[in-house]
Amino acid sequence: MKKIVFPILALMLVVSVFTSCKKCVTCSIERLDGTVDAEYDQFCGTSDEVDEFKKELQNKSNSVIGDDGIVICTND
Repeated sequence: MKKIVFPILALMLVVSVFTSCKKCVTCSIERLDGTVDAEYDQFCGTSDEVDEFKKELQNKSNSVIGDDGIVICTND
């Protein structure tokens, strides 16, 4: 029984470490003509948090600029 429990616990630990990895992005909102409307500081979080941040920026862009604004993010 102990031979099975230890590998399962080790696997759970490895999975939890890799799923909680943080990634960082720096984003800006630009118009289609290349004009930068806003630049944001570096944002770090899990993949889901970063995706949510990008969606929020796109929503801000759409409400202020309309369809002419795009969110551009670079991975840091």
